[in-house]
Amino acid sequence: MSGLHDDAEHPDIQLLDELAAAVAEEVAPSFLDARLAAESLERSSTFPDPDNPEWRASLRQGTQLLLFQDIEEVSRNTGLPAEAVIQVLRATALARGAGLPWAEVWPCAVAALTPGGLPAPAESVIRQVRESRLAGYLTTAVEDGRFVYRPIHERVGELLQSTPHLLLVESLTSAHVLPAQANVSEDHRRLAVAFSSLQELQEPNDGPPHPYLRHHLVEHAAAGEVLNDSVVTGKFLPYETSGNVRGALGLLSEHTPDTTRLFAWTRIEPFLGDAPPSARAESLRFSLWAHEGGRPVRTPSPGRSEPESSGRLQPRWKDLAVHGNVLARQEAPIHALASFGLHDGTPLVAVGCDDGSVRVWDPTTVTPLGPPIQVHGGAVRAMTVVPGAGGQPWVALGTDSGVQACAPLSGEIVDLPVREPVLCMSSYTDEDGQVVLAVGTAEGLVLYDTVGIRHDTADAVVREVLVGPVTALAALERPGRLALLAVQGTDSVDVLDGNSLRRLCRVPVPGRDVSALSLVDGRDGEALLAVSTRARGGAVLFWDAVSGEARPHSTIRRSAAVLTTCRQGGFRDRTLLALGGDDGSVQLWDPATGEESCRFPTDHTGAIKGLTVVPGPDGVQVLVSGSADRTVRVWNPEVWRRRTVRHRDPRTAAGGRFALSLNGNSGPHVLVSVGPDRNLILRSAESGDVLDTIALPHRSAAEGPVTALDTYKAADGSTAVVVGLPDGSVARWNGTWLPLNVWTSTEDRPTAFVVFPHEGRTVLAVGTSSGSIAYCDVESGSALGWRHGGGEGGPIRALVHLPLRAGGVLAVATGQEVLLCRPLQVPHHELPASLGAVESLAVIPGEDEGDGYLVAGGADGRIHVCSPDASGPVAFTLPVRHDGPVSALCVVRSPQARPLIVSAGLSDTTLRLWDAETGEEVLRLVTAASLTSLGVVPARETGGRSSQPLIVFGGPAGAAGVVLEPSPM
Repeated sequence: MSGLHDDAEHPDIQLLDELAAAVAEEVAPSFLDARLAAESLERSSTFPDPDNPEWRASLRQGTQLLLFQDIEEVSRNTGLPAEAVIQVLRATALARGAGLPWAEVWPCAVAALTPGGLPAPAESVIRQVRESRLAGYLTTAVEDGRFVYRPIHERVGELLQSTPHLLLVESLTSAHVLPAQANVSEDHRRLAVAFSSLQELQEPNDGPPHPYLRHHLVEHAAAGEVLNDSVVTGKFLPYETSGNVRGALGLLSEHTPDTTRLFAWTRIEPFLGDAPPSARAESLRFSLWAHEGGRPVRTPSPGRSEPESSGRLQPRWKDLAVHGNVLARQEAPIHALASFGLHDGTPLVAVGCDDGSVRVWDPTTVTPLGPPIQVHGGAVRAMTVVPGAGGQPWVALGTDSGVQACAPLSGEIVDLPVREPVLCMSSYTDEDGQVVLAVGTAEGLVLYDTVGIRHDTADAVVREVLVGPVTALAALERPGRLALLAVQGTDSVDVLDGNSLRRLCRVPVPGRDVSALSLVDGRDGEALLAVSTRARGGAVLFWDAVSGEARPHSTIRRSAAVLTTCRQGGFRDRTLLALGGDDGSVQLWDPATGEESCRFPTDHTGAIKGLTVVPGPDGVQVLVSGSADRTVRVWNPEVWRRRTVRHRDPRTAAGGRFALSLNGNSGPHVLVSVGPDRNLILRSAESGDVLDTIALPHRSAAEGPVTALDTYKAADGSTAVVVGLPDGSVARWNGTWLPLNVWTSTEDRPTAFVVFPHEGRTVLAVGTSSGSIAYCDVESGSALGWRHGGGEGGPIRALVHLPLRAGGVLAVATGQEVLLCRPLQVPHHELPASLGAVESLAVIPGEDEGDGYLVAGGADGRIHVCSPDASGPVAFTLPVRHDGPVSALCVVRSPQARPLIVSAGLSDTTLRLWDAETGEEVLRLVTAASLTSLGVVPARETGGRSSQPLIVFGGPAGAAGVVLEPSPM
C-alpha cells in the first residue's frame, strides 16, 4: 500500500500503522477478513480515517459481501431460492466433528433446516450448489474413511451459523424469510430429530446407522436440548460411539422421566470398551431392568413403535445397585489425584497411575484434555498443584525416581532436583506469596521453591529440612495467619510454621500406624490436625494444630487411606473432612462434632488412593475419588443428602461372596450370600426371594469380612454351608453351627474351599493365606491333614476337584501358578503348560464320566483350557480376554448345545460366555458392577416342560440372575 499511496515518495508510515492496527482490532481472528480489508485499501485512491466508525464497521463485511454476491449469482443462474442455497452451506457449518458427509446425511440436514420445503429433492439442490462457484467456500476432510464437508474458514462458518439473514438476497428469495438472528439451538433440535428419524426408518437388515450419526447424534441432541429417550432411541444406542452420553447429560445431573434409558446407558458406558452392538444391546436391557417389581423399565418413544427387543440373556431377577458416577476408567491402578482450575474457570482433575501416566479430565464435560502424559520414573505416587510458566497451573508429580512437574495443557515435563523415591507431597503459599512444594521421601523432608519452575533455576531453591522417613504430609493456608505444615516422621507428627519451619507442636503417633494426615480449618479460626491411625481398630484422631491439645470429642471411629477437606457453603458454612477408605468407601464427617455428615454408596471395589474437590452446580464442592480399581468417580454431597443412601434391609442384601446349592428337580436351588449384619442370606436362585437368614457364629469375634464360602449337599439332602470366619476359623452350618478343626488362624486365614467325596468321606479342602492346604471331615469336623501348598505363589486363590478315572485330583491356583495333587498329598507341577497367576478355576465335564478339562481364569484376564492329564493336549488360551482379573468361572450346558464357559470380570464388570471347543466369545453382558461370584442353575424338567439354564452372578454391589435363552436357528 505504501507503494501506491506514497504522496511523492513520502508514505505516511504512522497512518499505515494505525490502519493496520484498526484492521487487526476489528477483524481478529479472521485472516480472511483481514486479507479482504487490505485488498480494499490497496484499491482505494485515498486512505480512510482509522477512527472512522463507518469504515471500521465495514471491515467485517468483506467475507459477508463476497458470499452475498456469490449466493445471488448462483441463485440467479440455477433458479434455486437463495434460502435453499444458504441452508445447503449452513448444514455444513452446523456439522460436528470434521464435517458433514454427503450420502443420506447432508440431504436429511438440508431438508430439516428448510421447513417450508425445497423446490427439488435435497440431493439435487446440494449437487447444484456443489457444482457452482460456492464450492469454493467449502473444504473437505476425511472422517471414518468418508469425505466430509465444512466451511473453508471460521468467518464463513460464523456467518452461516449465526447471521444467515445477512446473506439473503431479497429480490431473489422465496416467500420464506430467514430470521434476523438464527436460533442455533432450534436448528440443532431439527437436525437431531431428523437424524433420529433417519436412523429409525432403517430396516434391521440395513446395517448400523451412518457413522456420522453414531459419532454425533448425541452432540446435536444436546445442543438442541432434546437429549432424551425419544431422540436417542434404544435402537440407536448400541451403535453410539461418542462414548460420552454421560458427559452430554451431565455427570452430576439428576434423572428425569424422559431420560430413563439414557441414564441406564450412562451406568454401563464407561465399561463398554470393545463390546459389539449385540452385547451393548444386552447390557442396556439389563441396565434398564427395574430394581423394584421385577419388571423391565419401558421407555417408548412418542409417535413411534419401538419393537420389543429380545436377547439371549434375559433378566430373571436383580438386586444390583449401580450408580452412573464414573468420570473415567484408567488403564492402570490409580495412585493419586489433584484438581485445579484454568483461567477461564474450567475445573480439571489430574489422575496419576501405576504405569507412570497422567491423564487430565474435565469433569464438567467428561472428556480428557489431550492424550495421556507419560512420565519417566515409574508409578506416579503423589501429586499436587503448583504455579508454572506463564501463570498457568502445573502439576508436581512424585514418582519412584524423584519429582517432576508437568504442564497439563501442553504436556511439557520438567525434572526437579529431588531424586529419591517420593512417599508424599503437599504445597502451600508462604508469607512472601511464594508457593512452596513439600516432598516427603525415605531420606527426609525437602522443600522446593516453585519459582524455579517458572524461571528455570531449580537447583538453587531446594532445602533439606528434616532427616528420616517422611510418610505423610498436609498443609493449610490461613489468610493473614501462619501457613501450617504437618509432617509424619518415624514416631510422631510435627506441625511446623510454614514460613520459619519452627515446630509448633508434636503429637506422638508412630509412623507405622498412620495412614493419612490432614489439616482442617475449624470453627472460630481454630486449625485442627487430623491423623488417621490403624491402631486399635482404626480411627481418625484430632488435635489443636498449634497447641497440640487433643480433641477427643471429634474422634471418628474408623480409619481412612486418604483424607481431604471439603468446604460446605450456604447457611452451614463449615469445613468437612472427607475420608477415603481401604474398603473403597467415601464419606464426609464434621470434625467439630465427630458426626457423619454424608455417606456415599461404596461403589469402588478397591482402596481409595486419591480424593480431591472441584466446583460443582450452584457452587457446591463436589468430591472426586480415585481408586485402585482404576475408576475415578464423582460425588455431589447435596444430591446424596437428598437421596439418602439406602441402608439395605439385612434380609435382602446380597454380599460380594456367594455360593450356590443345587437341589435336583425338587425344591428351590439355594443361593447363599454374605449379608451386611454379620449374617448369611439364603435366597431362591430362581427368583431372588429371601428364604432365610443365618447369624454367623462367634458374634464377639474379631471384626472383618468372611474370607471363604462354599455349599454342599449333606447326606440328608439338605443344604450345608461352610464359612471362613473373620477370626480365621472355619465353621459349618446345617441347621446348627459346627466348628471345623482345620488349624487356621488370624495369621493364616482360609481363602478357598472345595468339598468332594473321598474314600467314603465328605472331605473339605481349605486353601489358606499362607499357601497351605488343610483337610477335614466336613460332617464330623475332625482334622484329616495339613499340607504345604508346594509353591511360592502366596495365598491359595482357588481350589477345584476333578473326578478323573484314575482318581480325584485337586487343582490349586496360587498367585504364580496352577498345581495339581491327589487329596492329602503335596501339590506339584503336572500341567502340560505354565498358566501363570490364576484367580479362578472350573471344570468342563467330559462326554464320559472321569473325563474333563480344567479351565483357569488368569489375573491378566486370559482364560486357559487344558487337560489335567499330562498325556492330554496342551493348554490353549481363548483369543479374547477380560480387561482385568477373571474373578470367577463356571460351565453352563443348554439342551442340545455344546457347553459354554461362563466368566466374570472383577475390573471390566462383564459376564462373558465362551464356546468351550472353539474359544469364541458367544455373549457378553456389561453390568457396571464388579463381579466376584458366579453360579449356574442347570436346565431341568418341571411338569413335563424344560427350563433354560439360569446364570447367577454378583459382587459387592449385589447379585442378579439371567436366563440363557437358546440360540436362534
